[in-house]
Amino acid sequence: MTTNTQIIGKKVIEDYIKAFNERNAIKMADLFNFPHVRFANDSVSVITKSEYLENQDKVTKLLMNENWDHTEIKDIQHIQSNDTKAHFIIHFLRLDKNNKVIHDFKTFWIVTNINSHWGIQFRSSFLTSMAATFGKKI
Repeated sequence: MTTNTQIIGKKVIEDYIKAFNERNAIKMADLFNFPHVRFANDSVSVITKSEYLENQDKVTKLLMNENWDHTEIKDIQHIQSNDTKAHFIIHFLRLDKNNKVIHDFKTFWIVTNINSHWGIQFRSSFLTSMAATFGKKI
């Protein structure tokens, strides 16, 4: 039970980063469960699927302003899970085209199973970046 949830959750995260690097907004959104909650840059945001999709061109521009080329997963640590939810600590590197680190940060993600769909529903990050800010602040 927990091992299967752990494997599924890790795959969702890996698939999301692949879509993120491709800047494929539809694939990224399909790997979320909505409403999506994000805690970054000292604020909490809640976002719907349509808002998420509408913001991706802006996010791409902000990433390019930071000379971002791709993001790598340095480590994924499963913390706990049950049949419908898994918690992970992820260590990410945002890199430029020469593989120089732009951002090196850890983040806490919750992957949930809602209506038989596994998706990322919550992210809390220590990343400080304008490309980490969007959604309705609460």
